[in-house]
Amino acid sequence: SLGATLIYLATGKHPTELPSKDGKIVFEESVNLKPSLRRWLTKMIEPSCDNRFGSVTQALQALDQPIKLSKNTKKSKIVQQPADSKIRLRKTLEDIDIFIPPQGFTPELIFIIVFALGWNSFLVVWTGAAVFMPLFPINLFFGLFSILFWTVGLSLIGAILFTLFGSIRLNISSEQISLTYKCFKLKYQKPKPTARYNITAIERTVLSNEGQGKNNDASITVWADTKPYRIKSNSNNDESNQYSYLPNLSATELDWLAQELSKWLDMPVTKK
Repeated sequence: SLGATLIYLATGKHPTELPSKDGKIVFEESVNLKPSLRRWLTKMIEPSCDNRFGSVTQALQALDQPIKLSKNTKKSKIVQQPADSKIRLRKTLEDIDIFIPPQGFTPELIFIIVFALGWNSFLVVWTGAAVFMPLFPINLFFGLFSILFWTVGLSLIGAILFTLFGSIRLNISSEQISLTYKCFKLKYQKPKPTARYNITAIERTVLSNEGQGKNNDASITVWADTKPYRIKSNSNNDESNQYSYLPNLSATELDWLAQELSKWLDMPVTKK
């Protein structure tokens, strides 16, 4: 009852006027409250008594100390953005915007470019021969067989172009969270944007070999409605990932971004 009363004060609407899901009032879109307070109110109005606070004392303690570190979360010192980092971070009361610019040319690209030229040049000859081959339907078979190899060839070209000109932007506003990949004027969002109130966790994947400078697949993930909004890092030192378009971010940059997201969302970071 207290939770419903507080929701009424925060929204100006009677709880019966708000939508509900699984017997619980859905109020998040109708308020502009800190994430920790929204989570506290959500627990106050859990349909099951077992899921609510057990006493007034517990509720007050949770209100005074909204962030409780999980078993996998460790307290860490303040991390500053590295001096050579090109990441642009903008924070206001309304949104947080993380922009990762194009990596540009790197020595590792030379091999990929040469390999892509050789691969696609061979495919042009192969496909041309298949098209003009007088033996039907054998030429049709060879033409269709080349589609799989063209997929690899085009993926290589895409990875090269994205490394040179592509950018990544993670934006969390008062209304939604979005992750956008952009190359020239082409934009791609994966996953699709979702409401900010669906954000449930911040996860920082830590690999054992980051200390040696190899942080491939290290990442920061903001979970929202089971959707992972993930910034991954690829190390060119890892040959299995050398064709990836992922940015080569340092462990310090990832820790710094996780810290800033944690502060702005008022949510702890879980390390794995």
